[in-house]
Amino acid sequence: MAGFALVCFSMFYWLMDVKGHTKWGRPFVIYGMNAIAVFVLSGIIGRLITLIKVTGSDGNPVTLKGMIYNTLFVPYFSPVNASTLFAVAFILVMYLVVWVMWKRKWFIKI
Repeated sequence: MAGFALVCFSMFYWLMDVKGHTKWGRPFVIYGMNAIAVFVLSGIIGRLITLIKVTGSDGNPVTLKGMIYNTLFVPYFSPVNASTLFAVAFILVMYLVVWVMWKRKWFIKI
C-alpha cells in the first residue's frame, strides 16, 4: 500500500505542480483546508445520529441513522449499494459544511 500511495502521490504531484492542472483538484483543496473540522465533526455527527431516537413507522423507537438509511437508501438499492451510498452521502454532507467554511474563510488551525 505504501508503494501504491507513493505512485498516486507522484501522479498528483506531476499533474498539479508540474503540469499545472489544478481546477479538478479544488474539492480536495476545500476538503483539506479544514480536515481537522471534518474529522471532529464527522465523529460528533456520527455519534449523535446513533444516539438520537425517533419513532419508526411501526411505532418502535429507531435511531436517526437507521431511519435515514431505511427510508432513503434501502428501498431503492441493494444492501451493499445502500450502505455505500449512505457513506457517500455522509461525505457529501461533510463537504457541504467545509465548503461553507471555505467560502466564509473560516479555517481551523492547530
